[in-house]
Amino acid sequence: MQFQAQERCPDCKRGNIIKNKCHLCHSEGIVKQKKDIPIPIPKGMPENFILSIPGEADAFPGHNTGDIILEITSVLSPQIPLRRDNNDLHHDLSITLLEALVGFRKEIPHFSGPVIVESNQITVPGQVITLPKKGLPIHNKEGSFGNLYVHITVIYPNKIQESDKTALRKLLPE
Repeated sequence: MQFQAQERCPDCKRGNIIKNKCHLCHSEGIVKQKKDIPIPIPKGMPENFILSIPGEADAFPGHNTGDIILEITSVLSPQIPLRRDNNDLHHDLSITLLEALVGFRKEIPHFSGPVIVESNQITVPGQVITLPKKGLPIHNKEGSFGNLYVHITVIYPNKIQESDKTALRKLLPE
């Protein structure tokens, strides 16, 4: 990340007034410069994380150099339709009525690559499938992750043929 900052002049130091004008700072006591500063972004940082980089902000004559204070906010990619809740992630998954009755195997996008969600049992609308440790890293807990919660929506057919209704009545008890 690149910042523009002011810092004390290396020739005249603290900005003291001198008879011979400083060629670097023009006797202002500060030099404007651009500086690349590496920003360490910790894994699993909480939302609106405050990060301080000591001694890298503007300098003014007679004062200590300030700190850069950053507020880090996560922005999820539209290609990966996940919602963040602290270290947990949530995903909405639509399945057909047939898949709800006989099972399914689906691939959903994830930051670390596609994740498989599957069920070989009857799945009801509104059911939530938990995938342990598929969430975000937990800040300051090496190797610990939140969960991924998959929220199921069942898509019903708009209409059914009479012959199919008869077959379904025979197949499914009341």
